[in-house]
Amino acid sequence: MPYNCYSSVLSTLLSNGTSAEQFDREITRLQQQPPDPVLTVDAATGRWQPILSKAGNFSIWMPPGTLSEETRTIDTAIGPLTFQVIASNSSNTRSVVAYSNLPQSTATKAPDQILSAVGDRLKSRTNYPLVSDRSISLKSYPGQELTFKGANETITIRYYLVQNRLYLIGTKYSGGTTSNMALTFFSSFQLMN
Repeated sequence: MPYNCYSSVLSTLLSNGTSAEQFDREITRLQQQPPDPVLTVDAATGRWQPILSKAGNFSIWMPPGTLSEETRTIDTAIGPLTFQVIASNSSNTRSVVAYSNLPQSTATKAPDQILSAVGDRLKSRTNYPLVSDRSISLKSYPGQELTFKGANETITIRYYLVQNRLYLIGTKYSGGTTSNMALTFFSSFQLMN
């Protein structure tokens, strides 16, 4: 189902106690700080869209495409994780940002155990060979980056553990090297607090 970015985000923000002025300030901030590296997009193919999630506590620039919103649950060794997902779909790419609050049972788990359990599940969900698995971070928060390559496309997934929440940012695109679109998408992700 198409995702009406501004009206849906605005109604979510306002229902969560955010004022219209705060929403306007965040839109202005996003418009003044386009993602790095700056990617020029032909107007005929669409424009990058800023996404603000008060519930998820993040902002990101989504690549051109049809936006959708969904809920997905995946079973992991630490228990089921239910993700709130926003995706941008075009003819040759799919970009996803998602978040999940961790189950209470993970409170005693070490961050590397949580990241490992999620990584193991993600690795088992694709038929493409894993070509890269590396540790990354978002500010001081730990994360992982997985890259899978098929004959004609690449899937790159970054996921971060931020206190009791897991963020997942992923993209599937044609070609074998990380595209400027993917780099721009990943670098645009920011926590709002």
